[in-house]
Amino acid sequence: MTCRPEVLDSRLPGAFRPLAVPRRVVVAKRKHGDRRDRWRWQGDLVGTAGRGWRVVRHVKGDDERVLEAAGEAEPESTVTLRWMGTRAPATILVKLDAEARILEVKVDAALPVRFRRGRFVFVDLDVDVVRDASGVVTVRDWDTFEARVDLLGYTDATRAVVRAGEAFGHRLLAAWEPTLAADVAAILAVIGTQPPAG
Repeated sequence: MTCRPEVLDSRLPGAFRPLAVPRRVVVAKRKHGDRRDRWRWQGDLVGTAGRGWRVVRHVKGDDERVLEAAGEAEPESTVTLRWMGTRAPATILVKLDAEARILEVKVDAALPVRFRRGRFVFVDLDVDVVRDASGVVTVRDWDTFEARVDLLGYTDATRAVVRAGEAFGHRLLAAWEPTLAADVAAILAVIGTQPPAG
């Protein structure tokens, strides 16, 4: 997908709606210009969250995570909920510990996700807006983005998408802060923290 900031839908996710039966999926992560995956995660598509948002659950120990390219892996959280934006300039991760406490909320600036045949593919654009466990919000990795401009072929349009993703991340985290813990708890009460048996 080319970078077209003018067609991005930056509306925030809506209310979570669970699927009657979770569906096994794969989430693949690429970088700008990649034709092959860098990361792959197994998971369960567990619901939707308004127009253009799909929610995937990953459970450590049950869902395989594969690093295809050289690099270091971030530590895995016990459960990760991932909002995949099929129209927005971002994906959203909520990382939880073994007691289902929020460790981190991360909004990745990204191209809109493609979904086909049980497989999500998202193109990560380096910059993240991150809320830590104490509620402090920071922006990470603009320096990484700048260092990779030539290597990954980032363009002015790419930069505009990243700026849109950063603005979206700030807006999302500010809007979600008052109900974040309760919303995540309510989602877990419906979907649980484990894949269905069998």
